[in-house]
Amino acid sequence: MPKAEVILSTWENSNVEGLSFDKVVFSKDPGGVLLGEYKGKKYYDNMNRQIVSTREGLVHATRPFCIKFRTDMIFTSTRFLRYYDRYPKKSSLMNFFERRIITCDSFTPNPERLVPKPFSPSDWFHFGLTSDVRKLWDIPLEPKEYSTWFCHHPHPPDVKEKDIMRYRAEQYIWLSCLRKYTDIPCEHQWDYGEHNRELHELSLVNNFIVLSREQVGIKFMKYGIGIRGWVAFYTHYEWQELYKKYCDPEFSITPDFETRAKNFLAAQIRKRKWLDKMIAFFDYRYNRITEAWNSEQRWKNLELLFRNAFKKS
Repeated sequence: MPKAEVILSTWENSNVEGLSFDKVVFSKDPGGVLLGEYKGKKYYDNMNRQIVSTREGLVHATRPFCIKFRTDMIFTSTRFLRYYDRYPKKSSLMNFFERRIITCDSFTPNPERLVPKPFSPSDWFHFGLTSDVRKLWDIPLEPKEYSTWFCHHPHPPDVKEKDIMRYRAEQYIWLSCLRKYTDIPCEHQWDYGEHNRELHELSLVNNFIVLSREQVGIKFMKYGIGIRGWVAFYTHYEWQELYKKYCDPEFSITPDFETRAKNFLAAQIRKRKWLDKMIAFFDYRYNRITEAWNSEQRWKNLELLFRNAFKKS
């Protein structure tokens, strides 16, 4: 995309020397909310940072189409353009954008499989009409109490996760956008069932196209995706199933091996607690090592990681 307009949206007093862009936007950092610390690493809710930096960058976009893109990813191709006009039909329900926005499967969980978290299209990559992407990100800042919601409210009785946030970042973005137009019953990140299943599916298929990272043409440089995450995410085939169900009953789909593999693994993980624990053990360490390896201070962070691993708890 040699003629693209590159807008870098970052914080006041950031050093942007040597970076390539057409425009730079400096915003006041709204800060993150500390969620906790584990093995020497602090974890923050950076939701409002993402809203501010994205929204302010979009203000300065002058082209009819735009891409919301993380600076820790790189393009490997422009394959996503092949899919933009491939799905012309829409349902009349839950249709809020002029045209669909392309997003990726990473962190777009299928709530029917392992992670019952609806209304969660990935926030990594968004391509579409600039007017539509602006609609998506024209949302209020997240209330601070949402970051530590389950420190002050009881967890749902059937939830084993220890996450303290009311909504995941992807959910907060999409629910905030949807609630500008209609009421959505979703009280917390695990609130999924017959009362909102159809709303979730309609909102996803009518407003987004879900593609794999390979289909989009992006590579994430920060950390890898573990086994459990990979199993949990939607496939493009499953998104096409929703398209056929709600938008075009005559649409033809070719079954894919990936979806079958994910469904098989999900069934095994649900049945075997030891397998779930083993995968969680592997995923955590794989992600931390990958993150350290891809960091600017590779060897220092790897050394720190392995030192902490052998400390007595």
